[in-house]
Formats: sequence, structure tokens, C-alpha cells
Amino acid sequence: MKGAHMPRRGATAASGGSGPRLTSRAVHITTAHPGSDGRIASRECSTLRDAGVEVTLVARPPLSALAVESGVVLCPLPTSHSRMSRIAIAPWGAARKAWRFRPDLVHLHDPELIPVGLVLRLLGCRTIYDAHEDLPAQVRDKHWIPKRLRGSVAGGARVLELLAGWGMTAVVAATPSIAKKYPEGRVTVVGNMPRLEDFPLEAIGDRVPRAIYVGGLDEARGAFQLVAAAERLPPGSLVLVGTIDPPELLEELKKRPGWANIDYRGQCSHSESSALQRRSLIGLVTFLPRENHVEALPTKLFEYMASGLAVVASDFPIWRRIVCDAECGILVDPEDPASIASAVLTLIADGQKAAKMGTHGRQAVEGGLNWRTEGERLVRLYRRLLQAGSSTGISVSHEDSGSNADR
Repeated sequence: MKGAHMPRRGATAASGGSGPRLTSRAVHITTAHPGSDGRIASRECSTLRDAGVEVTLVARPPLSALAVESGVVLCPLPTSHSRMSRIAIAPWGAARKAWRFRPDLVHLHDPELIPVGLVLRLLGCRTIYDAHEDLPAQVRDKHWIPKRLRGSVAGGARVLELLAGWGMTAVVAATPSIAKKYPEGRVTVVGNMPRLEDFPLEAIGDRVPRAIYVGGLDEARGAFQLVAAAERLPPGSLVLVGTIDPPELLEELKKRPGWANIDYRGQCSHSESSALQRRSLIGLVTFLPRENHVEALPTKLFEYMASGLAVVASDFPIWRRIVCDAECGILVDPEDPASIASAVLTLIADGQKAAKMGTHGRQAVEGGLNWRTEGERLVRLYRRLLQAGSSTGISVSHEDSGSNADR
């Protein structure tokens, strides 16, 4: 970690304006995500490294290729063999590894790391909690938590959010709705927008008349409705890429009639899934209207747009504003398989209309719904934190309290 950092060729560093390059040391910690995580490693850590911060990521291997290229250092964690071990024991081991680097700032990405962050703050370290999700709402959808306990666990999660809001130096929130749960003067919105460099237009070839869903799929994300919609679609015109969780859900879906029409690819590499997106006509994001979804800004929505796909999306108010403003897709009732199938068939039948929507979506991403804007906001936050003392919280400026998608 010694020596000056030389930006990689073609790097697009988020400098956060005309301020000086940052020359401090930061450690990002995650016990729940691998070192290849898109938000943590490929966007946040890489952007900060390009801005001059010496960044170490404490996480399970592997480290994303982009982070390696940027000069991010991986401090590997062992794989936890049980969920309880990951939640109760792994955070403290990760904190010990982080402390060895004597960081100027520690950036924490999982709710189980909040107690660790409070201890590090007491030791005089600046700390950031990165709120990826609405934690209480997320808990209420966890299939591995007994239903009778979810209310109590969600209440405990809300206490953790309060502790993070007042105990950390600052909070980073993935959406404006998550940001509302934290003290206004301590929270900065950094959205999960795509890097335009990851979606080159010249790589887009002829489109196959099919719809694609990329990412983890479960009951709350509309797994049963997608399979039911496939009954009304031509064979192979619905492609699923990613894991289906829990495993017994996959076995149940395979018993449904619509499964015979689905092209299920399972877990693919990032390059493979990106290639499938670029060759498809339609991107699906039909999450059910759960508390953790209706105000979410799913990365896949913006990645579909960046890839030039027409989108078929759940008709939630925030999503409606994005899709309608960009004129980039069709909104549907996610609980109605017929509505999903009808939208897909409409776009397959009118390829020119779908292509026009895809072009509009790409233009919206180029116009601001991309990582450059979010990365600049993160770098500005780091600059303020590193220039201030660690004993008080940092107030964020008005321009950093929202995200592009909410404007």
C-alpha cells in the first residue's frame, strides 16, 4: 500500500469537483458480501482509489477485476460456515484485521457491523455505515427468519439503524427513502447506478426477441408470477440469469407448467450475463409490492436501460416516474402474470417500438442516471470527513442529500 497511486489507463476518476486529490487510508469491511460485489468493490472502492485514497477491502475473496486494476487491496476473510457465525463472530475478526491498517476512515457495509463501527468510533476512528437496504423491511421478507419472530427482529433492526444514525460519523444510503430513516445532517445518498464504461454501445449487436431477468430471484421478487407469465410466451423467450433462493423454491418452480418455456442459465459470470443482456430485447424487473421494494431503486433497472433494453417494470410510483420520464418501457401489475406476459408479447411483436424505448433508456442513463454522479458525491463526502475531526458528525450539503433518480 506504499507509494503513489497511478490511475489506470482510461480511468474515469470521480474527483468530486476541483478539490485536491485525497491521500488518506480507508478500509471497507463486509462480512456478508464477496470482494467482487458491484457496489462495494467495483464502484465505491475503485472510485475512491482513483481519487487518491489508499483503499483496503476486508471481505471474502475474490476481489473484482476492476478493483484489482484500480489498486484496491483485498484483506481476505475466511468463509463463514453458518449464518450465525457470520453475524455474531465474523464482524469482530474483520474489525481486528481492519484496525491493523490504522485507517483514517472505516466504511461498513452490513448491519451486523454496526456494533463494530460504534467501538471503532469510540477509539477515535471516523466511521461510515453504508445502508444498502431498508433494514426492518428487509428483515420482514427473510425466509429463514420464522414468521412469528420477524416483527421482533425488525424492531431490533430499527434500533440498529438508530444507533448507526447517531453513533457513526456519517451514513451513506442507497436510496432517498432509506436516507429518510437517518438524521438529515448525517446522511448522503449514493445510488446504485451503473458505470457507463461497463455498457459500451459498440458491444450491442442484433437483438434476440426475448425478455431477460438478471439477478437473484425469490418469491418476493416475483418468481411464481414470472413462471406463470412464461406459460403465455413462446418457448425460450424468457431467460433467467442468477440464483433462485431458497433451493426448494427452484424445485417448486420446475413443477410449474411455465417452466418448460424458460431458458434458465443459473449463475453466470458478469461478462456472460452482460452479453446476454446486450443481445436481448427486454429487461424484466417485476418485484412484488413489498415494503422493501416499492421505494427501492434496483440496480438492474438502470443496467437494463444502460444496455439499451426496453424495460417491463412493476408499476410503483418511483419506478413509474423513472420509466415514464425516460419513455423506456411498459409498467405492469407485478402480481398479474397476464399483465407481464402481455407487455412482453407487445414488445416482441413490435421490435421497432422496443428498440426506441431501449434508446430512450440509454439516453437517460447517459444524461445522469449513472455512477459518475454518485461517485462524485461519495468522494465529496470523504473529502469533508477527512478534513474534519472525528469527534462530531458531519453535516452534508443540500446537493448531496438526494439522488438523481429522485429529482
